[in-house]
Amino acid sequence: MSVGEPTPLTCNCAHQREVDGYAPAMRTRIALASLMLLALAACGDGAKSGTTGSSELEEMNAVTIAKELKRSIKKVTAVREITEDNDVNDLIGRPNGYTSAAVLVDSRIELPCNKKEPSARCGAKVEVWKSEEDAKRRSDYIQTVTKEAGILGSEYNYLDGAVLLRVAGEIQPSAAKKYEAAFEGLG
Repeated sequence: MSVGEPTPLTCNCAHQREVDGYAPAMRTRIALASLMLLALAACGDGAKSGTTGSSELEEMNAVTIAKELKRSIKKVTAVREITEDNDVNDLIGRPNGYTSAAVLVDSRIELPCNKKEPSARCGAKVEVWKSEEDAKRRSDYIQTVTKEAGILGSEYNYLDGAVLLRVAGEIQPSAAKKYEAAFEGLG
């Protein structure tokens, strides 16, 4: 080989011919095996997609969870279901939104709860998401926004699988702990 000539990328060795001879067949087998695995995964076993299945709460809707919390927290005076007509966040049933939500009206909140558009500011809010990852992403987003824009206030967030419990920051820490304990007791 003279100077300036490109170096060959393959040799004419026996081991290289063997690898090259089987490489296309092996790539085909790998591709077919991958497609079969994808097809089997798509069929699934009937389990809910995107949820961990580790939480009993994931099987309940937000109203049921909120009513259970109301039984444990005496200061909760009402439960309001979030619908597409009263959702101030416009997330109910939408892509990348929660599947159900409900607001718990807490008598310790001084400002009146807007009955037409109830929110976590009424006391607390239960949001059921499609997956644990979605619920965590929502919680992280809320904590980031409230931290960066202090004027928006604060809130306590508790996660159990795909369920997010949001408690208004106006609630005292000791009362928020009661929400947390009641929430943990449900799962």
